[in-house]
Amino acid sequence: MKMERPPTQRDLRLSQQELWRTAYHLSDSPFLWSEPPIPFIDDVLSHLRNHHAARVLDAGCGDGRNTHRIITDGFSVTGVDYSPAALELCHRRLDLAGSHNYVLVRSDLSSLPFPPAFFDAIVCIEVLGHLTNLRKVLSEFHRILRPGGVFIGSFFSHDDSTKGFFMRPLTSSSFLYERYGRSVYYRYFDLPEVEKELSTAQLTTVASSKVSWHDPAHEGFRGEPHDHTSWIAIATNSSDAQPSTA
Repeated sequence: MKMERPPTQRDLRLSQQELWRTAYHLSDSPFLWSEPPIPFIDDVLSHLRNHHAARVLDAGCGDGRNTHRIITDGFSVTGVDYSPAALELCHRRLDLAGSHNYVLVRSDLSSLPFPPAFFDAIVCIEVLGHLTNLRKVLSEFHRILRPGGVFIGSFFSHDDSTKGFFMRPLTSSSFLYERYGRSVYYRYFDLPEVEKELSTAQLTTVASSKVSWHDPAHEGFRGEPHDHTSWIAIATNSSDAQPSTA
């Protein structure tokens, strides 16, 4: 019997890029993520203020669900996403809101076009669990985050209700979400795994919590209402050493 070849990182990257491109154009609403910012956005903003951040990277900004709120709180925001469709919608959302003091950049998160220590803070929400090259991305975050700067990121928890739903298991914690003719990688974490990944990138966890919230259906990506549970990790850039990407 012929064994199915496991997908390579390149396979997954190309499939995910196509799914996101399609999903951002399929939605009947103006935006794929049409709901308000994530419920814990006030906590995110509080951490940004407490760390005296001015220049903030919204990594994997999508269509700007959280970007506008960060801008309106007085921060200078750079939104980065690989999807041109997402950035087009993000620009539209920010333009409709009359937002200023931002720039949008198309880039792969593993190879960002910014100099070392460029940002005071990096916010990365509901993105990291989709990355097959997580350590490379976290290493890049370390490079562009100033010493003492703060990283605020979310990692899918094993308690997330989407785990296993329309998914093919790869390992006990990683899956392929196979729907709409495309595959999207998902990895779920326990807290020690989150802290280990950050530590490997020379990012020191200073606070963490588990949060849950309800999301409506997202046409073209997840067609039914669902509940999310994620780990929220706050970490600082505590070292100038080059982190491992192995």
